[in-house]
Amino acid sequence: MPEGNTQPLFTSLMEHSRSMMQGGIGGLPLRVRRLIHQHESEGERLIGWAQLALVITFAILYSLARRPADASMGLFTPVPVALAMYGAFTVARLYLSYRMRLPGWLVVLSILLDTGLLIGLIWYFHFDYGQPAAFSLKIPTFIYIFVFIGLRALNFDPRYVLLAGVVAALSWVGLVVLAVNAGPEGAITRSFVEYMTGNRVLIGAEVEKIVTLLLVAALLALAVARARRMLVLSVQQETAAKEIGRFLSRGLSDVIAKSDEEVKAGQATERHAAIMMLDIRGFTRFAAGVTPRDLVAMLTGLHARLLPVIHANNGVVDKYLGDGIMATFGAVNPSERPCAEALTALEAIMREAEGWSEELKSRGVAASL
Repeated sequence: MPEGNTQPLFTSLMEHSRSMMQGGIGGLPLRVRRLIHQHESEGERLIGWAQLALVITFAILYSLARRPADASMGLFTPVPVALAMYGAFTVARLYLSYRMRLPGWLVVLSILLDTGLLIGLIWYFHFDYGQPAAFSLKIPTFIYIFVFIGLRALNFDPRYVLLAGVVAALSWVGLVVLAVNAGPEGAITRSFVEYMTGNRVLIGAEVEKIVTLLLVAALLALAVARARRMLVLSVQQETAAKEIGRFLSRGLSDVIAKSDEEVKAGQATERHAAIMMLDIRGFTRFAAGVTPRDLVAMLTGLHARLLPVIHANNGVVDKYLGDGIMATFGAVNPSERPCAEALTALEAIMREAEGWSEELKSRGVAASL
């Protein structure tokens, strides 16, 4: 590849990666961003409930499990205290998630506490069993780190997934350094047999754990980034569909949104339908003598009476023609008796119109449908 093309390609890859991680919501309208933030808040609440379930599960398992015979019988054990403190923080975090959108610093703090709690408990094991520090590196509790990384995938922000993975990897690096420094001389070994059968540190094995943590976090972050992009696209389409529904008749926008194939100009479906045209008598004379506000109020008052009747009889308002209304029966929503539905609707409309006319007459306005 020519040298001149390397920099643009690298820049393009970086911009694409940054766009995937951020979800590309910066340029979206405010109402769309609010909907996305609502989904993110729901994700944080789900994470809070999952954390609370984990705390309760750990507490139950700890209370039911028999203490190993080779464990220290000291009066103080940090596990119940740590679980109680973490449980209190989880409840507080869950409460705040229902009161507001959690700030970024609180989410970061939660990630640090998740990992710090687990690493602290793992480190305590060698004290509890009176073993060298390298003993803690073989504790099966290590696998719960992946659970805390996976928790971050319940939200739609891949940055927090990556942060959880990096924090876990750095914490394990720190734990390995502590185990080497706190252990006896010659704690590091290159023999896999000595590593498995004794309290020795095999650097290669620990590097594999660290790389695995980072790989899992990276893969989850990519999956969450793709999910976030789908969320953004879904919210955009949902918002657009609602906006279109404001300008199209009810039923027509649903047909467009639920169509299996893309709607194309000229594509039509033949159906038996009835069309109803409604018009206000005396509207021109009335409109010439009132303010625009009163004119709109009269029209909306009539529409509030007629639309429920039309919809109740399987009708759809196709358009508003000034003071007129064009409604169809059987065109948008298929029907075997569109004419009968139109006539039934017309009878109910004329009854509503009489009440509307009497209401206007009491205010000195002569108009009828």
